[in-house]
Amino acid sequence: MSVHPPVNTDCLRASRPLDSKGIAAADLAIYAAHEKDPRPNALFDAAGKKKPLSATDPAQECLRDEWMQHYAGAGSKVEQPKPKNGKAPGAAKQPCPCSKATLTVTVRYEPVDAPVKTASVTITGPITKTLTTDATGLAKFADLPSGSYTITSKYVGRHALVDQARSYIGNTDWATDKERPPLPRNTRKCDQFVYEITTGAGYAVPQKPHDRKKFGISFGTVMLPSNAGDWADAASAIITFSSVPAPEPGDIVAYSNPHYTDATGHVGIHTYPKDSKPDSVTLAPGADVGAKQIIRRQTVSAADLSVVENDKIFWHYYDEGAAEETARIIFRRRP
Repeated sequence: MSVHPPVNTDCLRASRPLDSKGIAAADLAIYAAHEKDPRPNALFDAAGKKKPLSATDPAQECLRDEWMQHYAGAGSKVEQPKPKNGKAPGAAKQPCPCSKATLTVTVRYEPVDAPVKTASVTITGPITKTLTTDATGLAKFADLPSGSYTITSKYVGRHALVDQARSYIGNTDWATDKERPPLPRNTRKCDQFVYEITTGAGYAVPQKPHDRKKFGISFGTVMLPSNAGDWADAASAIITFSSVPAPEPGDIVAYSNPHYTDATGHVGIHTYPKDSKPDSVTLAPGADVGAKQIIRRQTVSAADLSVVENDKIFWHYYDEGAAEETARIIFRRRP
């Protein structure tokens, strides 16, 4: 053993001189006990190389008492601490105090800030642990050994509408150059895609009459799905959906643009967000630390060539700070 754990007069103590065989046995035992722990951790780096045992490394604070137990378990003698009261026998063994830390992780969406419910948060370090966020986007980890931790988060909720929409990613049936009755070729079909997916999932979505014309002559009316402009109009009569300030997976996201010549805007379905990027935090003994994780929104929609899922459509306006554009985006949820 390169450095033996320090002796604490209030804790279990090794008798002097230290037993070399007991040291070797305790070294082997403690590394073996943690060999399968996720790495990096207090005893192994990411490549699996052993870190030396240290008398001062805070990440190994709890390991020092564990090492002492292995030392005693190998048959090495342990001194009984002297009682403060000479008339009291004192305990033969007293566990070393190990001040545990607390880590509270908050998971938020970007853009359009809101808490992420049902996100799985995993911390990896001296120990590995996973919790699911509550309705406020919080996951609180208590009784943690000190040391360095990596934090990652991912959305783990499920929504039938999202699963159905995502099953068509890459599909070209709603492409601009395809005919998909009642819509002809060379028409954008994002509204038709949303209508078919939502009604296919059992949602009631009204259609509206549309005047059919050719060469300026009316040929009657045809019932068509609500278009992107309808979805993006908070006052429109899509009575089976209500407007909400921030979307969640399964909600409809719509954008209107009066400058488009071939469409009223764009409409899609808020799908599952991207996983977070890893963050790192170091916990001192007894610390109470807060950390924030960000996961990015995505949508599924029918683009010109195929059905796509990404974090750019709709959301890039927020990245660019385009207030005029974001003011036209409406989020709708089925009550």
